Amino acid sequence: FAGAYDSLKCNFRIINYSLVESSTSISTSTSTSTSSSSTEAWNLIQVIKVEPSSNIDRNDSSCDNLKAGKSPGDIIVTVFIDSAEHSDWMFSVLNNSSSSSSTSPTSTSQNNNNKNMVEFKIIPCLFNLGVNEQQTVANAMGLTSMQTEINQQGLSTLLSYHQSWHQVEEAGQSAAGKLLPPLFRQLEVLIETEAKVFGKAVDLLLVSCWCARLMGGARTTSCKSAKDRTSVFQSLEMAKLILGGGVEKVAQNYLTDISTKNNPGTSSSSSSSSSSSNRTIEEQELEQELMDKLRSIEGVRLRNCKLNTGKAKYCFNKFQIETLPPELRPLPNTTGGNKS
Repeated sequence: FAGAYDSLKCNFRIINYSLVESSTSISTSTSTSTSSSSTEAWNLIQVIKVEPSSNIDRNDSSCDNLKAGKSPGDIIVTVFIDSAEHSDWMFSVLNNSSSSSSTSPTSTSQNNNNKNMVEFKIIPCLFNLGVNEQQTVANAMGLTSMQTEINQQGLSTLLSYHQSWHQVEEAGQSAAGKLLPPLFRQLEVLIETEAKVFGKAVDLLLVSCWCARLMGGARTTSCKSAKDRTSVFQSLEMAKLILGGGVEKVAQNYLTDISTKNNPGTSSSSSSSSSSSNRTIEEQELEQELMDKLRSIEGVRLRNCKLNTGKAKYCFNKFQIETLPPELRPLPNTTGGNKS
C-alpha cells in the first residue's frame, strides 16, 4: 500500500473552459455530463484524458517543463472545470498570483504565454498507525519496523515540501508558518517514541493531519475497508477541529499542552492522551459527546457502513473494541457488523 503511493506521482493539467469549448481536437466524450441543477464543485471537474508523458506534443511550448523531465511522474491527467464562471474565476486568481509571487511548490508549469492552462504535481505522503488487535500482537512482538519506516518517509516528504511552501508563501510570519516547525519536531518525537515503546499514539496521525492542513494540503484517512477504523479516526479529527475553532487554534492548543506537560513547573490533567492533557473535564466530555454523535446514526459514518455492507453497524466485536485506543472506541450499540 505504501509503495503504491509512488504511482500517484502524476502531473495534472487544468485547461480553461473556453479552450475546451472552442477546440475541435479535444473530446470530452469520456466525461459524465453535469446536471444543470448541481452546483457541487466536485461535479464540475471533468477528466478529458489520461496519457503517458511520452505522448506530449514536442512542438507544444506549454509542455516545455515536461519535455525537460520535470514532471513528477509518467502520467499526465488533463481536466477542465465544466463551468465558465468557475473556470474564469480560477484562472484569474492563478494569473494574478503568478504575477505577484514565485512558482508554487506544486506547480510544474505556469507558462506566461498561456493563460488558459496550469499544471501542478501531486506529492503523495503517507503516515500509518496500526490500532487494531493485529497491531497489538505486532507491538508485543516488536514487529513495527515497516510502520516506522513508512512514517519516517512521510515526515521526510512533509519537511521537503515545507521548504518549498515556506519560500513560496513567505509564510515565516504567518500563523501556519510559526506553528509548523514545532509541529514537525513533535511529529518526529512521536515517530521515534512509537518505534521504541510500541504503542498506539493516535497523536501521530493527528499531528500529521494538522501539518498537511496548515500547508493547504488535501488529506484523507483510510483503513482496509475505509469504513470502521476510518470512521472512528475521522470523527475524532472532526470533533477536535469543530470544538477547537479550526486547525490553527487546535494545533496551537496542542503545542501549549505539550509544553505544559514537559514543564515540571506546571500542572496538567491526568488524561492519558497528550492531545487532551490541558483541557477541562467539561471540554473532554463535550468532545466525546460530539464524537459519539458523529459515529452514531445521526452522523454519516454508519450510513457509509450501511451502503457498503447493508448494515448500519461498525464491524468491531467486544475484544476488538478493547484493543482500540480509548479515543477511537465507538459506542457499543453501534457495533456488531459482520462484514469487514
